[in-house]
Amino acid sequence: MELIINDKPYSFRFGVGFLKDIQGRYKETGGNLTVQIPAGFKYQLAGMLDGDVTALADILLTANKTEKNRISPSALYDYLESEDTDIDALTAEVVDFLSKANACKNLTNQVLTELEKAQAEAKKYEELKKVR
Repeated sequence: MELIINDKPYSFRFGVGFLKDIQGRYKETGGNLTVQIPAGFKYQLAGMLDGDVTALADILLTANKTEKNRISPSALYDYLESEDTDIDALTAEVVDFLSKANACKNLTNQVLTELEKAQAEAKKYEELKKVR
């Protein structure tokens, strides 16, 4: 994925290195076992989908770490804070890219499927509240 920020092109790679880096940031315990399961990608993706701009920034900074033309955190933050930047469109672009990137597409689609289920449940709950 490539973004033009302040007239400079920056590449973002959502590969195995990206996934390995971001996955290790959060762990969840698997059921009755005391095994720690890496879950950083799911947490950051869910945060980004909820509108958390810090999760979007973290995803982009991590994806840019291995690239030749690296963006500084402050330059990315300025870009995200700019009134000219459409955060919703950028989030949609990142999600679209993640859903197609070989290393991330399965986890991305799992999160999107769970989000759709949760939204459907919330809608049913709201409809039940209206009936009562």
